[in-house]
Amino acid sequence: MILDRKGAEELLENGDMLFYPKEYSKPVRVQGAFVSEEEVSKVVEFWSNQSGLDYNREAEEKMVAAGVSDKGKRERDAYFVDAARFLIEKDKASIGMIQRAFKVEFNRAARIMEQLADAGVVGEEEGTKPRKIFMSLEQFENIIDEVL
Repeated sequence: MILDRKGAEELLENGDMLFYPKEYSKPVRVQGAFVSEEEVSKVVEFWSNQSGLDYNREAEEKMVAAGVSDKGKRERDAYFVDAARFLIEKDKASIGMIQRAFKVEFNRAARIMEQLADAGVVGEEEGTKPRKIFMSLEQFENIIDEVL
């Protein structure tokens, strides 16, 4: 979206867009490939099925030495429990919500979100949509000791 400019209302279908590089005096209409999330999922699934697992033992040893277990558990962020409760109450989850609610920078909020996903509190990313919440507050309270 380009504010204070006309042109977006004349765009056609998926992939039709206005490109406005800083070197240009006005936006340029371009056509990009539109790939739906369903198509992306199919491509990922196809390539995932093309080869077997190839474990790098050296990388695994480094992860263990760094405090990351085979399930991806690390020391939890100080806001982990509060963020989980907050997002469960809101019934949706995004990194931006964590940033605003706890006044943390993007990288820290993203790490908290990864920890919540690893613990099964929230779902995986679905493009720009908020993540789904997979448990009630009562269920979370029952598993806190297990995930910390």
